[in-house]
Amino acid sequence: MSVPIAMSIFGLWAIVSGVVQTAVAILRRPRIAGQWPLILSRAGSVAGGLAYLGWSGTAEAGLSALSVYAEGGAFFYLLTVGWWFLSARVGRPSLR
Repeated sequence: MSVPIAMSIFGLWAIVSGVVQTAVAILRRPRIAGQWPLILSRAGSVAGGLAYLGWSGTAEAGLSALSVYAEGGAFFYLLTVGWWFLSARVGRPSLR
């Protein structure tokens, strides 16, 4: 497969998974606190997927651009874990 096709497929996957995971995080928010980093992350996934679809037909399309997506996901994952950890430490458990 060519790089533009791979970027397009990844972009579509990021959009679909981002929409589904955002919906799940929004639905879980009343029961499980600390969902806002996940909501932001998944909204970023949708935006990233749209960007990858746009880049797939350009000369700048490259697989190294996917590292930005992975770095963003790792940042929001650590933010979520930190939020839950601090919530538990200060006596406000994240599970209601």
